[in-house]
Amino acid sequence: MTAERLILAFDGWTEGLPHYARLVPALRARGYRLMLIHLGSWGHDIDQPVEEERDGVLVRDIRHYAGRSFGDILRQERPACLLFLSTRAFAHQAMIRHARSLDIPTLHLFHGIYCAAPPMMEEVNFEVSPWNDLRLYAGKIWRNLRHILPRYLAALAETGRSRLDWIEFGRELRSRLTGGTGAALPSDVRTTAGCVYVKGDMAEMRQYHLDEDRIFAVGNPDFMQFGLQPADLGSRLGRSGNGELIYIETGLLAYAIRFTSREDYIAHLDGLAAAIGRHGFRLAVKPHPASVRSGLADAIGAAGYRVYNNADFVDGLRAASGAMTEPSSAGAVPAMLGLPLFLISCGKLAGRGHGRLFTRYPGSIPIETVDQLDSVSDAVGKPIDPAAHRAWLDEFAEPLPASDMPDRVADILQGLDRRAIS
Repeated sequence: MTAERLILAFDGWTEGLPHYARLVPALRARGYRLMLIHLGSWGHDIDQPVEEERDGVLVRDIRHYAGRSFGDILRQERPACLLFLSTRAFAHQAMIRHARSLDIPTLHLFHGIYCAAPPMMEEVNFEVSPWNDLRLYAGKIWRNLRHILPRYLAALAETGRSRLDWIEFGRELRSRLTGGTGAALPSDVRTTAGCVYVKGDMAEMRQYHLDEDRIFAVGNPDFMQFGLQPADLGSRLGRSGNGELIYIETGLLAYAIRFTSREDYIAHLDGLAAAIGRHGFRLAVKPHPASVRSGLADAIGAAGYRVYNNADFVDGLRAASGAMTEPSSAGAVPAMLGLPLFLISCGKLAGRGHGRLFTRYPGSIPIETVDQLDSVSDAVGKPIDPAAHRAWLDEFAEPLPASDMPDRVADILQGLDRRAIS
């Protein structure tokens, strides 16, 4: 029997494990096993064991390799392909450099819908004190000086082919130290191929120096957790609802962004509920997982709002009159059904905006002031053109079914491996 070939995932911590674990059955069916090497002990995820099996993935902290270089690790493990959820960190770019020099193919898998968020979004954090800021940056500086930059510089010394490599590194380092934004990404972020959930994110992946024929749309696995069915697509076009508008929130309070307390966030909801209540509508809430963990979801329920979880979210949308959303990829779900979608950028969310996923949706209604909700009845009753909705689905929901996403990714990894072997 042929031994399983290794797909090696590389990450800064273990939080991304669900994105890798969903690929395990599809990879196993093609003769591959999956291992994750993470850098948790360098500061992001310090309490993880040196090695364990989780959800079908062999998970190893970097300390398992006792100080070996990234190049030596790759030569030891001999993976068929390297898999990344992000390539912006210097450590990831060092690994990409070594993989390229060893002719190991690499794949960058986006782990969300990037076009849901507005580009260059700046946030205000009201709760982080200067002292906490100092501790945060001190920790980052220590990790970079102690672990990450030496690994990247070693990779650069071993694989750098020209002065341009070093010039680009200097430019990137200066940009990060000065908080520069808007500059082109360095060439070290480039992998052999890239996967995006939906076609609308191909433009974002092209910024990683990939040609379009190296970018593949594989489907949005987030839809699977909500139980969305093919028959749901466009099912609410032209149909009235039960008067409920479901608000989709993004966990801002959990990260101390824009809001200072549970009471502060609930006051935001109260303002919206009062505005639509004057016109006979009522507000319900679909909280972010971070809000469930932090207890905000319970507080929202205690304040009198109906709270939806992943299991009953789509059931609620099938009966609702519409939805309201912060820039959350979950906001694509009511749009897939064909519901009116209010884009909330008012009050403490003023100026936050929404990405192309939402602004190009034919049923979107921008709300920049609460007063604009005075026209909520007209907005809910305005018909959405079915042809325009179908075109939106093609760009921001396909390929479907989403349940085939792991098989699509596994096929791409297998294709990269076979090309490398040949």
